[in-house]
Amino acid sequence: MLLVYNSFSEAKSATHHYSQWRGLEHSVEDFIQHEERKFEGKAMHSVSMGEMWVFEIAKNLTLKQKIGQLMQLDITQALHPGTYEIDQEKLESLVEEWGPGSWLNSPFSGGPIGDATGTGPKLAGWNVTQWQQITDTIQKAYVKAGIKIPMVYGIDSVHGAVYVHGATIFPQQINAGAAFNRGLAHKMGRVTAKDTRMAGMHWAFSPILGIATQPLWPRVFETFGEDPHLASQLGVAMIQGLQGTRTGDTINTKVEVAACMKHFVGYSNPRTGHDRSPEWIPDRMLYQYYVPSFAAAVQQGHVATAMESYNELNGVPMVSSKQYLQELLRKDLRFEGMLVTDWEEIRNLHQWHQTASSFKEAVRIAMDRTSIDMSMVPNDTSFAELLLELVNEGVISEDRVDVSLGRVLHLKAKLGLIQDPELMVQEAEEALEEEKISENVVGSDEDRSLAMHMARESSVTRSSSLARARSLSYLSGGWTLHWQGATTDASFTHGATLKDAIEQRSADPATKFSMVHHPGCDAVSEECAPEELKAAVDAAAEAAYTVVCLGEPNYAEKPGNIDDLAMSGGQLQLLRALKETDTKLVLLLIEGRPRLLHGVADGVPAVLHGFLPGPEGGHAVSDIIFGAVNPSGRMPISYPRSAGQMPLQYWHAPTEDEAKFEFEFGDGLSYTTFEYTDVHLSKEKIRPGEAATVTLNVKNTGTVTGKEVVLLYIRDEYRSTTPEVRMLKHFKKLELEPGQTRNVSFTVTCDDLAFVDTRMEWVIEPGNFTLYVGQPKDGYPHTELKLLLHVPGTGFHTEIDTMDDGNIPWPMWGLEPGEVLPEDDLDPEDEDYDYDYEEALMKDEIIGLEVIAVLLIIGGITCVIIALWACKEKMDLQRQIMYPRVQYQNFEDIQLEDPPEVEAPVRAAEVARDSEDSIVRSLDFDVAADDAEAGPSTSRGDPEIGDGDLELTATRI
Repeated sequence: MLLVYNSFSEAKSATHHYSQWRGLEHSVEDFIQHEERKFEGKAMHSVSMGEMWVFEIAKNLTLKQKIGQLMQLDITQALHPGTYEIDQEKLESLVEEWGPGSWLNSPFSGGPIGDATGTGPKLAGWNVTQWQQITDTIQKAYVKAGIKIPMVYGIDSVHGAVYVHGATIFPQQINAGAAFNRGLAHKMGRVTAKDTRMAGMHWAFSPILGIATQPLWPRVFETFGEDPHLASQLGVAMIQGLQGTRTGDTINTKVEVAACMKHFVGYSNPRTGHDRSPEWIPDRMLYQYYVPSFAAAVQQGHVATAMESYNELNGVPMVSSKQYLQELLRKDLRFEGMLVTDWEEIRNLHQWHQTASSFKEAVRIAMDRTSIDMSMVPNDTSFAELLLELVNEGVISEDRVDVSLGRVLHLKAKLGLIQDPELMVQEAEEALEEEKISENVVGSDEDRSLAMHMARESSVTRSSSLARARSLSYLSGGWTLHWQGATTDASFTHGATLKDAIEQRSADPATKFSMVHHPGCDAVSEECAPEELKAAVDAAAEAAYTVVCLGEPNYAEKPGNIDDLAMSGGQLQLLRALKETDTKLVLLLIEGRPRLLHGVADGVPAVLHGFLPGPEGGHAVSDIIFGAVNPSGRMPISYPRSAGQMPLQYWHAPTEDEAKFEFEFGDGLSYTTFEYTDVHLSKEKIRPGEAATVTLNVKNTGTVTGKEVVLLYIRDEYRSTTPEVRMLKHFKKLELEPGQTRNVSFTVTCDDLAFVDTRMEWVIEPGNFTLYVGQPKDGYPHTELKLLLHVPGTGFHTEIDTMDDGNIPWPMWGLEPGEVLPEDDLDPEDEDYDYDYEEALMKDEIIGLEVIAVLLIIGGITCVIIALWACKEKMDLQRQIMYPRVQYQNFEDIQLEDPPEVEAPVRAAEVARDSEDSIVRSLDFDVAADDAEAGPSTSRGDPEIGDGDLELTATRI
């Protein structure tokens, strides 16, 4: 509901009017309707109900209260240490002094904990009612302190409301990628939002939009995979499910939350593969592959918030980067939402990245250079204290604080939090008393069946002709109940292991098999215990079929760092031994990243990749193994065959040697077969601004019902920068009964042909393009089409700007013009839809050679002016670039002669070797400011010199 006003003054007047209206005991809805009638037809712009409260409240805040709104604290700061019980005195003291704008996390993130007495049982987490009571208690503290702005609670609801005990836990996000199903991603978001909001929390730190290009990275399973288009499409679907809106309007305050796109940007490709290690990604590659999913989240998902990342990118910590957090995020992508740091990341400028000499300097850098709005401090009030000092000293302006305050309050208004706090508390208490929030609503059978549906659709069958099998924790992975994953299966309120699921089938009198289970080996040992290995092999030798389940233990973030991508030696030893028997093997992989198999999987009759299917995964995988469900997943990442291939994606350059993956992106078979016929391209030649339509018929030629993912790749045959061998641009998933045929169509626009050139601009170049319909390899239905982009009167190297001036400079890939996402019909069984996006912004004008010449002249003059200006520009006070401890720039070629007489005392600049025949010589070095320069700045390309202490090291070579 929106209120419309002709001017800011009318909005303020209405705010005052509402305070009088409340005295007449009318509802907010009555007031809104009254104001709409009053100002009907006079609208120039819209002001929401919450924004009107912002006008009134913000002007009365003190500087300290404003800064408090920019601080996010961990829930443990309000609890008795080591327990799950609120410390009322601590809570009220923090709220009264600062009124923190946000709280986050679960006290159970580290594992089960007990009460303050130490005598009660340990809990694995709060259920929905307990969470509501906790958040209600926190809001009451704000009311008691007279603070008019409630807090917003943030939580890592990354594959379901994973910290709400009893809520539905979905497969991990990599499984959502494998499902290639927008409808499922959307519904996953909706259920996650409902369970999170009913627990009294308003803000989900999800989805993760980085693309998985470094297979060693321990957060691969948190992504949608390695493809920018897939991540963009599923990210938008999940955001719209979480927020319940396709336009970014006011979020439903009962069942929806604010989404948070993370981690911005380039976090997913650490050079060493270790989490939070440095990343080197050229800007052209960054913009081409890593930014599109975030651009889609802003432009099409209208995402409410963003989180910056832990990484340093090309030597600059993201949390201090003007280039990425102002120029790229705010100006290029036009993100207007609230930006939060990741855990303790401003402090990390000092204690981790070492680009700030103190925490106070770190606060100055982050607030001065970036557009960060809120600091996830999270364990004290130091950020707020230091920012207050900086503002009082005049180093940071209060206007800068006000900018971030506006975005924080706008988020709270959108969430329905900017209202009478006493009314909020009253509503929460009534909901608890009336048991509107119940265990039947959160974690319902319907929601769990949706999680199982995703587990089924995300399982990828690679071939057709298990310690992981008995663990719910291993099926679910990290970020499940606790940060590093569940510590025991007893913590789960629902689900079944693969072993349990198969045993349930064997207990059915209608079945004709029995099951024997042997652990074989654990997930980390390099050798199997001889007795366990022999028992497993002997049992397999007697069995007609053997399911062997390999994978990883739980992990999340840095604790999941590894130096070797190979599957543990013990598991490979087990698989080799089982292959020597006559049993028919089914290899099941339960893992969060592609662990190398070193060819051991060759010759295995069936390989099923389950990734991390969650607690419902046991039944889902069992259904697939026994043919009750037809697998339809596709690989969302490329699975390397050897360590020398890493990191390498399917969209590699043609100059790479032929890539031989274990399993390639897009691979995935079914228990039925499909045929593509009547593949047709409406035009073989298009001009800028035009589009071509690909149509085909897809037929199920097998004997069982199945789902097919139709993929459309495009390859640019020649361009001014090395093209990829192919890039996914469109996909659709459809279900077909035996013998059924369905028509599929894709619209190919010039945006699908765009790339980032060396000037960091999205352009298209005329030339030939190959369209691959289907997975272009043996064993899959596929065909090729040829398309020519023609620009009359130009050569093949003419570049065409894809964007109109003044519009967002980002293409909109894979968007079908005119297609509308149904408002209520989001059946995951039906994937034949796409979102209602704006048409791609395409500039049709042709840049002639004469215009190019003029631009070159103007550009040359501009460069000279900029260079002269740069010479006078004041250097930053603190270096931003990461740099070596010592730079050797002042070498002298020393010729040793007879030792000169040495004057006493020996100066510090003198070099000596203490021995009877020592040669001693005094060396003089002129150390200038240029010797301390940090090297080229990625944001300006200029050398930078910072204040601070320098370490001078003399080295004898």
